[in-house]
Amino acid sequence: MSDTNTIDTYRLVGRADLQDMAKKMRSVAYDVARPVGDQHMLLWVDVETTGLHPDRDDLLEVGMRVTPLDAPWDEYGWLSIVIRDSSIRSGGINRDTLPALRMHLENGLLDQVLTAPTPPEKFHPSIQVGDLHKLLDCFMEELAPGDHVLHPAGTNVDFDLRFLEENLAGRHWATLQRRLSHRKFDLSTIRMLDQLSGLNPYGNQTHTTTHRVDDCLDRAIDQWATWIRTRGHHLLTTPTKETNE
Repeated sequence: MSDTNTIDTYRLVGRADLQDMAKKMRSVAYDVARPVGDQHMLLWVDVETTGLHPDRDDLLEVGMRVTPLDAPWDEYGWLSIVIRDSSIRSGGINRDTLPALRMHLENGLLDQVLTAPTPPEKFHPSIQVGDLHKLLDCFMEELAPGDHVLHPAGTNVDFDLRFLEENLAGRHWATLQRRLSHRKFDLSTIRMLDQLSGLNPYGNQTHTTTHRVDDCLDRAIDQWATWIRTRGHHLLTTPTKETNE
């Protein structure tokens, strides 16, 4: 990983707000080490929310990891942040929201979201949702995604991206979109292929998630690494090439 005591502020020239936030959050909320060369990278994304509907449920936590497509055990970047808010705008407690509210009360996430931060927040720092785009700008600028192809990845990754879109102003979401490949990598597809092959990708899970972003991303990346080592390694004997559509 990169030196967490320094920051390439030249990349953020003219953006004093981003420079200030980056200096405060670097090595606490995120860290990056710029990948070398033109290669396919995965931007693993996970969010925790109060429900399934981005237009009326709340974003509680955002996590990201950056790994090579063919070597998910090599980590080039991570981000982990709680979205702090003094109130929950979720559409009430009902059959849709109760499961999420119950599990996030149990794992402590709701307490963090609703309670004023007590410094120092070393392991689960928090920001207001209005500052989310600044943090993502810092993360993406230091990662220098123009040097390689960056594919959104995760489990049902469109769900996570929809919540990010809802919580970022239109121009900020458009900026993030321009930095990402339109091709997504979804582990759900891999699991369905395993099922078609007669395997049970859900039957022997030894990892029980806490429904926090760090834990969920650890599990997803570990499952992809296991798939490569046990069933997909022969597919990665030659470098992957970008194809035209």
